[in-house]
Amino acid sequence: RNSEDSERMWAEDSPIQPTDYDHETLKTSLLHAKYYKIYRDISAQYSRKKIYRNKLLKLKTEYYLGDLDKDTLDKYGWKQFQKRILKTELPIYLNADEDIINVDLQLSDLNFAVEFLESIIKSINNRNFHIRNVVDYLKFKNG
Repeated sequence: RNSEDSERMWAEDSPIQPTDYDHETLKTSLLHAKYYKIYRDISAQYSRKKIYRNKLLKLKTEYYLGDLDKDTLDKYGWKQFQKRILKTELPIYLNADEDIINVDLQLSDLNFAVEFLESIIKSINNRNFHIRNVVDYLKFKNG
């Protein structure tokens, strides 16, 4: 799942039907369970991707410094880096590395999805409060 899937589902699930407050109140716990599971799954993906990035960063550091053996280079399908660079130049190469950039973009997408799901869960947690306010207002309005 990605954030677009969550956005689409939330667009369908979030409206409160003004003619069926009883059902909407009962639906709250189901929505919470649904979105918390998605949140847990996306958060786990994010954590795994961060761990992968750290390992990749270590490998790429060794790659650019010329410290990888032939077996490791072959395992990843990389050719020996031909240029000798100073350790102070290393961030320039790491920041421009396509593999690291791709992982960073994936992390950014996952982080957005996690934050969006956190906001959905907060909204769900306040759902019954909003329903109660509407019902109280309707009681007041109708005398």
